[in-house]
Amino acid sequence: MTISPSSVTTTTTTTTLTDTVDAMSRSEDDGTIRPTLPRRSSSLHKQVLLKLRPLPFQYVWDVWHSKPESHGIYRWTMLIDHVADIAAFYRTFNNLPWHHLHFKDTIHIFRSGVTPLWEDPQNRHGGSWLIRVRPENGRAVRLWEEICLLSCGGELQAAISHQLPEHDHVLGVSFSPRQFFTHISIWTKNGDDAQSLKLMERAILSGLSPDLRPTSKAELSYRKHADKLFDAGIVAGFQSTDLSRLPMLPPLLHASSDVV
Repeated sequence: MTISPSSVTTTTTTTTLTDTVDAMSRSEDDGTIRPTLPRRSSSLHKQVLLKLRPLPFQYVWDVWHSKPESHGIYRWTMLIDHVADIAAFYRTFNNLPWHHLHFKDTIHIFRSGVTPLWEDPQNRHGGSWLIRVRPENGRAVRLWEEICLLSCGGELQAAISHQLPEHDHVLGVSFSPRQFFTHISIWTKNGDDAQSLKLMERAILSGLSPDLRPTSKAELSYRKHADKLFDAGIVAGFQSTDLSRLPMLPPLLHASSDVV
């Protein structure tokens, strides 16, 4: 379903997500919640934790939630802002209900200052990699976790910048359950650079655990945002949208960099 910025509103999220984020913001002293420790279920997680724990991420990230309403209207909420290091990332990741999201609800993790909309100025000339994965046995959430680490941790960006400095950027990632598949997207700034796309595809496949790697174009593909908008017949609106007019509420929670 195409998101029209003119129909986007920003309100609170569903009770489940709101309650979860509210609980994360409570003091640990009152005994109401204690976030789980970072996972150590794979060698990738161990490597990233050891490598990045002393240092902040290269970029600061915000966490968004969007859900469809009637007549193509989407509700948007920034759940958490300023996810700046691996500890803050896992404090967020381990407390969001990945296995209980409704179909077509989406969690976005984007660079601060970039809105997870095709029409955002940073996204206008970009596109996204789409990974379609069946959710059985928690595979979708495992793959999503590794994509988040590769993106927020800077490995995908490094794969581009090493040979193409400043030509392209990884702007965000999205997780959206569907009826038969879960859609995991990696948003990039420049959708016209063929070399960047090749480098990114190689980095995605080499960075994922072997049992999680997509094996066909049906599972991993890239498409420019402009092509999607053209198919939806709203290219004119895409060219003239002023996102500064969209109402934005303050985030529900400011991420803490404290290790928990």
